[in-house]
Amino acid sequence: ASELLGISADVSSRLSLQTGRDVKTILSSCTLHWADSKKTSAIRENFGQGPLIGHVGVLHDCHKGQSVLINAFHKLVAICPEARLLLVGDGPDRAHLERLAGDERRISFAGFQHDVAPWIAAMDVFAFPSREEGLGSSVLDAMALGVPVVASAVGGLPELIGAEERGLLIDN
Repeated sequence: ASELLGISADVSSRLSLQTGRDVKTILSSCTLHWADSKKTSAIRENFGQGPLIGHVGVLHDCHKGQSVLINAFHKLVAICPEARLLLVGDGPDRAHLERLAGDERRISFAGFQHDVAPWIAAMDVFAFPSREEGLGSSVLDAMALGVPVVASAVGGLPELIGAEERGLLIDN
């Protein structure tokens, strides 16, 4: 290859260390989504009036950190009982995460969705507690749809969020 490209400064840095070569960074992994307002309204109606916190991603806890989100949600409902948690996606850890959710009716698993835009648009907050992340394209999707983002400060996520400019960064 005549040039090496990374999808974030974090990925470019790691690739440069591995190869000993200069790596350029191109932030361009956002899928342009248009959210159908009828679908968004129907999803929103299904979850009631309370704040809807959501996540989109493969259910793979050692990478995406959904257990962190579920554990935090269990604490949140003590002070905000009308809150709801929505996890969109499927993956190898779904059964484990469902067990962690227990009988909490305010946590929903929507499974894999071909069109995530109305699901994201229905959210009041997009939560992304990844343990590692090269870029976080679903964070870009949420930002493009105007949904506030709370994400972990790992990998390329601080680059997307900035110094609390475009969302909130947390430590897991």
